[in-house]
Amino acid sequence: MFKAKRSKKTPALYLRRLLEDERIHAHVADASARLRKAWGRAARQPKGKAAEDQQIYDQVREAVASLSAAAHILKREPRQEKPKRRARKLVALLLLAAGGAVIAKRASGGSESHDQFDRPAEPVEPGRHDDTTAQTSAAGTAPLEPTQET
Repeated sequence: MFKAKRSKKTPALYLRRLLEDERIHAHVADASARLRKAWGRAARQPKGKAAEDQQIYDQVREAVASLSAAAHILKREPRQEKPKRRARKLVALLLLAAGGAVIAKRASGGSESHDQFDRPAEPVEPGRHDDTTAQTSAAGTAPLEPTQET
């Protein structure tokens, strides 16, 4: 059938990845720092003692491991960045917000319970109360008749 398409692995590709990949930079920097420490420790040792020093061996071993990790990263195919799909996330957020608003409106009773807020306010004369129910006198015994001013 169809064969998998092979990518061209040219020296220029490896060189570009070597220069641009931050993970490779980190591994190479770690290896060079460990080799520098091992070299400094070995230089301070007497001639025969440096070959027997376990810390020098550990530092060299860790430096080789870092260089090996950098080489493996370099050999692998570069990672493809996944698209962020911001528009999809925004549409989903807007749909959720609209659905929440509809549910909240239905839970509060819909638009029938808010008729008092939909009509325009009637002007109220100074000194008169807004409610149309019967008012009681100051003594609280008998309701007062609304007075009409002419």
